[in-house]
Amino acid sequence: GEEVVAEQSLAADRPGLVTLENFASRLSPGENRLQVASTATEPVAFGVEVRFHAPEPANDATLPLALETRLDADTVELEKRLKLRVEVTNRDTVAREYVTAEIGLPAGLEPSVDQLDALRAQSQIDHYETRTRTIIPYWRRLEAAEVRRVEFDLKAVAPGQFTGPASNVFQLNEPQRRNWAAPLKVEVKQPQPPAKP
Repeated sequence: GEEVVAEQSLAADRPGLVTLENFASRLSPGENRLQVASTATEPVAFGVEVRFHAPEPANDATLPLALETRLDADTVELEKRLKLRVEVTNRDTVAREYVTAEIGLPAGLEPSVDQLDALRAQSQIDHYETRTRTIIPYWRRLEAAEVRRVEFDLKAVAPGQFTGPASNVFQLNEPQRRNWAAPLKVEVKQPQPPAKP
């Protein structure tokens, strides 16, 4: 059935903005329809902007790229390092070009720029960028059925329990089509003081 989620009166000579904050509880899983109606006798111009967040968005079943990410430990001591293993797979029977991954990092972990430069020099990645909590490796080309495995060294820089944004893989020429990997989680612990004799 239909449900009214908001009503607002606007003066004819003063257009206004109708904002629906936090109406997600009124949505159900799957497709939802939003209808805008007016009682005005004249046509009313309107626009709709919807913003949402999903911890792990839905995959694009037509994209033949897959991404797996995992940390080699769930906990790490402050100032210590751990490895992030990333696997990008071209499941297609033809090569794919300009493959890009956005690897979401939990807060409290930082990549090593020196190691990223070394991975590029060793041709494990063709290029990279970093953004806050994100490593973005690029590959110019992945051959049919090719699997690329890369290990990144991360340093624990802040204590706490952290969950990163979901990671994804896509082609630069079709950024709207993505496949996702679950968010990485880690606990960064303060080092234990040495036991007193």
